[in-house]
Amino acid sequence: MLRGISRFLVAAQVLFCGAAGTSAALSGQPPPPAPPAEIEADRHALVALYIATDGANWVRNEGWLTDQPLSTWRGVFTNPEGRVWRLELQVNQLTGTLPPEIGDLTGLVELDVIHNQLTGPIPPGLRRLASLKALRLASNQLEGPIPSWLGELSDLMQLGLGNNRFTGSIPPELGRLSNLRGLLLNGNRLTGPFPRWIVKLPNLVDVFLGNNRLTGTIPPELGNLELTNLVLHQNELTGSIPIELGKLTRLDRLSLAGNQLTGPIPPSLGNLANVRLLWLAENQLTGTMPPELGQLESLQSLLLRDNQLTGAIPPSIGDLETLQSLDVSRNPGLSGPLPASLAGLQALDILWITGTDLCVPRDAHFETWLANVNFDGERCPPTVT
Repeated sequence: MLRGISRFLVAAQVLFCGAAGTSAALSGQPPPPAPPAEIEADRHALVALYIATDGANWVRNEGWLTDQPLSTWRGVFTNPEGRVWRLELQVNQLTGTLPPEIGDLTGLVELDVIHNQLTGPIPPGLRRLASLKALRLASNQLEGPIPSWLGELSDLMQLGLGNNRFTGSIPPELGRLSNLRGLLLNGNRLTGPFPRWIVKLPNLVDVFLGNNRLTGTIPPELGNLELTNLVLHQNELTGSIPIELGKLTRLDRLSLAGNQLTGPIPPSLGNLANVRLLWLAENQLTGTMPPELGQLESLQSLLLRDNQLTGAIPPSIGDLETLQSLDVSRNPGLSGPLPASLAGLQALDILWITGTDLCVPRDAHFETWLANVNFDGERCPPTVT
């Protein structure tokens, strides 16, 4: 189920308007075309990309290598001056490596080549793309370290390198990206300590660092950001869950599963009124389930399996009207009959309690409700009510 975490991409808000273009717009005249040398450099760079990535076998390559305007080439977008400002070649069967000439697209604002079969390192030529706001290279087979010079791309708002084969630590130079909104490095082979410098990125909204080998503790200062997604699952993080995470009231997803976290589940997480997915499974968490979790009015999935939780399931969990899956399995210390309030959860599809001492009460109404749920667990003995 953890592998079902969907890739989350933030759409970069792009405003591309040069001084000359602004003056022309105010005068009602179209902006003057870019110098022919710049447009020709763009064309040359695109031809190099086509050749390097086996463009003849792309899924869609209409218009490429023709003498028509670049805006007619599939996936190429030009600004009013005729320069390439956006390149969208996602899910297009690109193979091979990104050529160094891609750095000649100096007007590029968005580069999107996700879900292809690109290999090799990130080419140093990208360093010259000073206007870049969105770099989306996810779901390829890129490898090597994440270049520290990416921290020089000061306009960058989204860095999407997830689901590749990058190794090494996350370079601290990325902490210079003060405009960054999305840091998506999940599904690589990254090692080293958790990048604590991210707490100083004032515009950060989405943090996806799951499925790596990061170590260290979760910084409490994350609670000072305005995060929508905090996905750190399947790493080697230790320590406790900071109570300060309860201040992230805009969170949609909080996934800390598959680490080595200890201590109790902070009651402050009950303040996450907008969270839909709360995944804390496969850690070493102790203590009881906080009743405050029943305040999560938007919650759809609560995964707490494979921990060391004790006690009963609080009746307040029955207040989670939008809850679709509840997995507390393999917590041997959880015990007692399930609260009758759970039978009011009409949206619940999955209820897993196997590997615990929890049991289903022998109640006709509860059994009728349970018949429509994917249930894995035991019924209570006749003497237990």
